[in-house]
Amino acid sequence: MIKTILLLLSFIAALHSDTFQERMQAKLSEGTPSFKADVIDCFDGNAKACLNAGNYYSAEGYKEHCDPKRVGADVATFYKRACDLGNAEGCTAYAMIYSADTQKDAEKDARYYFQKGCDGGDLSACTMLKMMPEEK
Repeated sequence: MIKTILLLLSFIAALHSDTFQERMQAKLSEGTPSFKADVIDCFDGNAKACLNAGNYYSAEGYKEHCDPKRVGADVATFYKRACDLGNAEGCTAYAMIYSADTQKDAEKDARYYFQKGCDGGDLSACTMLKMMPEEK
């Protein structure tokens, strides 16, 4: 167990800033047992666990922190990892973050991840694609 946690923390450090690592390390010591297991499983390559961790942190993270941008970035990290590991719902959740963004390329990125979710079998992603404005 200790080896897995150390491996997880090393992996997080390699992929993310120290700030994310510190927050997730704190979550591992304070979070629910299922959240802890999902975080560990996520960084061991379990796509569904990444989605679950993102969903949990999306709901619970805002209760613990007053900085929605920080929590939002952490949630996005979990959803993107779920998507990268092949979870269609993770792609859709990640696309939803982009769909709410007003940045120049956000619509293009949202479309890409909705398409990836749709191609993976998430019908809600297909619906969202149909609702998006035509590409320019």
